[in-house]
Amino acid sequence: MSFFAYEHRKISPKVIVITLLSVAVLLILEWTAFYFLKQEHREEIKTILLDFAMKDSQLLSFKIERRIEFLNKISKIENLNRSNFLSYFNESDALTSFYAKGWLSLDGKYTFVKAGNTFNPLISPEETDRFLNQEEVMTFLNINGRSFLSISKAVYNKQNQKEGVLTAFLADTMLHSIPFKKQLAILLLDKEGKIIKNMTLSDVSKLKTKSDLIIEKALFKALEKESPSFNKTEKGTVLLKPENNLNHYYAIYVPLGIHDWTIVSVFPAEVIEGSIHYLNYLFNGLFIFSGLLLFGLLLYSYLLRRYYHFDLEKMISYDRLTGALTKNKLFWILKNSYKPTPGLQQALIVSNIRNFGLFNTIFGREASDSILQRCKILLEQKLKKNERLARSFADRFYMILYYRDEKELVERLELMAKDLHIHNEDITGTYPMQYCFGVFKVPRQYKKEYPEMFDLADMALKRGTANGSKNIYFYDQLIQKSIEKEMMIESRMEEALIKKEFLMYLQPKYDTITEQIVGAEALVRWQTPEELLFPDSFVPIFERNGFISKLDMYMLEQVCLLQRRRLNDNKRVVPISVNQSRLLLYNPSYVDTLIDLVDRYEIPHHLIELEITETVVFEDKMVAIKTFKQLLDRGFKISMDDFGSGYSSLNMLKDIDVNIIKIDRAFLEDFINTERGKNVMFSILGLIRELNLISVAEGVETKEQLDFLKEAGCHWVQGYYFSRPVPVLDFLKKLDLEALSNIF
Repeated sequence: MSFFAYEHRKISPKVIVITLLSVAVLLILEWTAFYFLKQEHREEIKTILLDFAMKDSQLLSFKIERRIEFLNKISKIENLNRSNFLSYFNESDALTSFYAKGWLSLDGKYTFVKAGNTFNPLISPEETDRFLNQEEVMTFLNINGRSFLSISKAVYNKQNQKEGVLTAFLADTMLHSIPFKKQLAILLLDKEGKIIKNMTLSDVSKLKTKSDLIIEKALFKALEKESPSFNKTEKGTVLLKPENNLNHYYAIYVPLGIHDWTIVSVFPAEVIEGSIHYLNYLFNGLFIFSGLLLFGLLLYSYLLRRYYHFDLEKMISYDRLTGALTKNKLFWILKNSYKPTPGLQQALIVSNIRNFGLFNTIFGREASDSILQRCKILLEQKLKKNERLARSFADRFYMILYYRDEKELVERLELMAKDLHIHNEDITGTYPMQYCFGVFKVPRQYKKEYPEMFDLADMALKRGTANGSKNIYFYDQLIQKSIEKEMMIESRMEEALIKKEFLMYLQPKYDTITEQIVGAEALVRWQTPEELLFPDSFVPIFERNGFISKLDMYMLEQVCLLQRRRLNDNKRVVPISVNQSRLLLYNPSYVDTLIDLVDRYEIPHHLIELEITETVVFEDKMVAIKTFKQLLDRGFKISMDDFGSGYSSLNMLKDIDVNIIKIDRAFLEDFINTERGKNVMFSILGLIRELNLISVAEGVETKEQLDFLKEAGCHWVQGYYFSRPVPVLDFLKKLDLEALSNIF
């Protein structure tokens, strides 16, 4: 057969049909694969964007709830009124970040303060009536051209009569959120679907053009039009098509959980549809090159999807400041692909920098960020094979380390802390930067998940840094039991105060010469339904959570009740000392409150002795000097407790005006065991006498100690040699018996 004969031979219809069918099948398969791939791609990116919106919602919800909780707490304070409400705000400004705080009286008059200055916002009569007539209000108000979130809480007195309304405006910056690169806006909608706050923190260096503003207005109008279709209880996604705008957008909405408000994040449709557009363009040529392009198209779509997925995943997997893994990404790796190193023990580490918040305040944000970036680099360099590092938040880093024995682990962490200190000295200078580590040693065959185990390491770090000066803290069962006990104590403390479970015990003070009772110290015991608790098991907890202020004033009132009964019965009365915490000294109304309480029971002021620890004075000497002068001028006696426990005791004598110096028990024990120490004690007691102050030695347990103190010129003593702390009735028996013996 010749070439030409072959050339003019017709193509078989069967071949054409098979080819067309093959092409059709390939196109159908390609189209089907493309359709499902597009759907999967779209849903996957939507899920990632929903996660971003959830984070914005959780953060805003946390900020608002924290401040509502704080306002509710203040509103329950007894005797809260227009004249003293501001002091309670000022005690916690660092935690609340209010733009302005105010008190709305029942007559409609209000008092607002911003940054320590009087502030007069224009509030409409309608809003004023709303604040006065409702128990709680949360709404946005327009003040000086800015939209602020206002929250209010009604305040009632002991007779359950409304005193007024606490009102506060949240700082504008607290509601702002920094969008990531492809996020156009973060908006807050009310339950009607109207935009009540644009939370987007925009770049001030990039001014919006007139065209940008027109597009934004059309976009927000389209959002409010679609918002009624939002599910108020579930998160979701809606496609927005603004009028006169060729671009489309996706609105990712998440319920805030407060007032039926909704957080909405807006993204260009190209974030989700971008790669799909490219696939559509390429599909136009598939009819001719369907067979050849099918594989290439699938490969291209896969790579493109991977690119977009990686771009978004990078934003949520790596810390923006340091480049370290995020905590959630670390947990994902540990759960899905991580295999521990065989033959070695595993330790989970949570690290932070002691008092890093103070460093940030002193040195500024830029220096703090630089410290964190350097910490990440150095810690990463210290990691060995299969070890991991992630940043949680602020100055907290998570690590997985391996070791053979505990000594090796401790030495390694100490070396890390030392190198971090040296590495950052050019920034910190002489600032005492201390790097701390909480450690959980993972037992073999341990069944808990990694997030739970890291929580245990974090627990060890928090407990350790709160109660010690070391920098490495291991988790153990004592920590767990301590936390459980602390939670139990905090859950019952208010109820215990109401039920008068806090009992007053008295420890007599004796004159060293006459060995007669000259006074007493009021000490607290907690009689729970199960057991009698001593102060060292609950007072430190109360000092941390602030309840100690209530307890101190309760004990003062118990002393006043006792003194009043003795005076009414014409029986012998001696001064009784009451401990006063540092939180009371920082309260501007403390002196007035104390005087009102004592005068209510008509107690002569010299019968009340106020004990303040030496360390309180060192924290804020000027506040102490001012407060002590006010109390001394009103006839109260002030004793300086725990003298000798600090580093500047003698300097304190020069600056602080008090009546009585109480020598710390440990100070006494240390100084009377050697001749040199005794000489020092003689000198100190002599100095106290020269200053016309009364000296009281605590913890006197033996006759030898009493004889030495008597010889050294100490005025009074208290301790087990004479009497341990006893219930009130037992103390009164001692006092009455002594008075009776003096008669005869």
